[in-house]
Amino acid sequence: MPSSSLNNKVPFSILFPNNPLFHTSPRVFGCVCFVHDMSPGLDKLSARAIKCVFLGYSRLQKGYRCYSPETKKYYMSANVTFFEQTPFFSPSVQDVHILQQVLPLPVVESNISNTSVNPSHTQGPPEPSSPHTDILRHSTPMDTPLPENGGSSSSDSSPSPSPVTPPDEDDSGWPIALRKGNRSTRNPHPIYNFLSYHRVSPSLYSLLSSVSAVVIPKTVKEALDHPGWRQAMIEDCKGYEMRFFSKGNR
Repeated sequence: MPSSSLNNKVPFSILFPNNPLFHTSPRVFGCVCFVHDMSPGLDKLSARAIKCVFLGYSRLQKGYRCYSPETKKYYMSANVTFFEQTPFFSPSVQDVHILQQVLPLPVVESNISNTSVNPSHTQGPPEPSSPHTDILRHSTPMDTPLPENGGSSSSDSSPSPSPVTPPDEDDSGWPIALRKGNRSTRNPHPIYNFLSYHRVSPSLYSLLSSVSAVVIPKTVKEALDHPGWRQAMIEDCKGYEMRFFSKGNR
């Protein structure tokens, strides 16, 4: 406790001036943490931790300062479990950098620059030089009419590439319902196709047939409608009455 004789300081600060009063381990800012909830009104099935984002430390008490976006409350506690490798929020700056790398370059400007450098080849179709336009040339159908240019030399002619299968004909991208046939929901191995009584003796076969013929009622109404089950219930009631009155209970 602070003392007036020590200029409102605690003895720990006088003995160890270089050590902090409330020692807490350093943690990664912005990571996922779970604050242990010690509220007295919780039952056995209540959640014992609150997911928060780590903000920093407290200057006045020993604990970690956390914030929960779900409850919109700040928590100051020392009973915190940290997941320092997992950031609470996704790194939006990194996503923007990746998006800038994925965006393609303007192909139109590169075609204009290529045609302006070689003005002598303006009579024929310009040969694409960028890899993006080369991919588009191979993806076009092969029945495109060739330009009628009789002055082209044999060295400029190249063998026609082999026909490429259009991606629409590949069934790997189709839904499963279109690529595969209808499947039966019945059991492919029913037991009645494998169970037989051809090796059973005649006496045992008759016993099994008689047992299988007995219908067990599932409701009280079905039991009362059946004369055999109704007679069995009457006999059971009479047996209970005889045992009850045989003890002298009248």
